[in-house]
Formats: sequence, structure tokens, C-alpha cells
Amino acid sequence: MSDYPPVAKMTYDDGRIIGMEINEEWWESSKQEYLDFRRFKQNMTGEWAEDSIVNYEKLDGLSGLIVDPPENWLEKEHEDEELVEGEASFLDLRISLILNIIRDKALKTILDQEIAHIENLIGENDFKTAIIRQSAFFEEFLAMTCVVKLGRNKKEALSNKDLGIVEQMGHSDRIRLARILRVINEKQHQRLQEMASMRNEIAHTPWTEFGEDKEKTIQRIATKSFEVMDQLSVSMDEKLSFY
Repeated sequence: MSDYPPVAKMTYDDGRIIGMEINEEWWESSKQEYLDFRRFKQNMTGEWAEDSIVNYEKLDGLSGLIVDPPENWLEKEHEDEELVEGEASFLDLRISLILNIIRDKALKTILDQEIAHIENLIGENDFKTAIIRQSAFFEEFLAMTCVVKLGRNKKEALSNKDLGIVEQMGHSDRIRLARILRVINEKQHQRLQEMASMRNEIAHTPWTEFGEDKEKTIQRIATKSFEVMDQLSVSMDEKLSFY
């Protein structure tokens, strides 16, 4: 038996399996590997991401990945030995599902941490700083969520090549890509484009030159962009409950 906690566990309703979630004991011991964009890119793209999870299975089989896996899953694990080369195994599908949950949980946690920072800035009426910080955050956050979505659409591992292409895009183009991939809706797209435009104005204008009307516009944009962050957090929480 391994000393490491399994990565995932089943969720139940009245004794009936209804889904899967990350094992909190594993998450508490491992989450720092995923909770900033640099480490997320490093640990959740390329072959390393899958290899890191497969190591748990190598130690204890499916039980190393999932707390008390269902008996029929354990039977299917043994059936994988009869698969022809190139055919997706039951274990491969479980690993892919677990990686998807880890990515979504990590991105939601990163988002919620940033929400707390922006909430403090808005509470202090520091709307210009809030917009600059929101813009920098969304530039990376949307790149990550778009690459995750692309990988799922193609049913492939997250690609460093795809990530490189997205990272060559400007901020406005990343927002457009997020809209195309349905990461954000049209109203959110409009609000984030307005935020990106205002960020440039704030960054290149002496703040003493902003009049009362412009300050009210900045406050409105910062507040509406914060609402987008909150909406995305809620939708990501709902998504995690459906695995």
C-alpha cells in the first residue's frame, strides 16, 4: 500500500454513485503544484500531467487513484490487459477524467483567490488598480481556460503548442477566443473587452487627468468586470458538481 492518499473519490446520493470529485486529503497535500499560472502550465500540460497521475496507479492500481473504487471498475481494470494496442483503456478514461477535474478545480481555486484580492480593491474604492489587476489576471486565466477547452474538444492531452499559439495572442484576441469557445457568454465578452480597453487608457494616462465622469465610468467597468469573475466562479462550481 502507498503512503500517498488517492487522488479522487466517488460521490454518492442515498448509496448510489452519482459522480467523482477530488479527494480533499490529496488536494490539501498537492494543491500548491497547481495554484499559480506558471505551475499550472508546467504541471497540467504535456505528458507530465498524465504521468504524474499514472504514478499513483502504478503503486496500487485503481485503488491508488480512487478511494474505494466500485467493484465493477476493478473488474474492468483487469479487462484492460486484453485491449489491442491503441485502444483507449478503462483506466486511461478514468485518468483523463481525473485530470479534467484537477484542472477545473485548480482554475476555480486560482479564480477565487483573485476574486478576494479584487473585492478588497473595490471595497477600498481603488477602481483603477482593480481594472489593471483584473486585466492582467484575465489575460492569463482566459489563455488557460481556452487551452483546456481546446484539449477537451480535440480529446487530446493539453498541448504546449496550442498554449504557445494562444499566448501569442493579444488580450482582446484572447477574450474573443474565449467567446468563440463558449468559455464566456456575449455579455461577459463585451464587459471584458471594455475592461481591456479601459486598462490601456488607465496605464497610459496620468491619473490626475481623469475627471468625475471618467472616474464613474472606471468604477462601473471595474464593478461589472468583478461580476464576470463571480459569475465564472459560480459556473465552474456547478461544472465540478456534474463530474
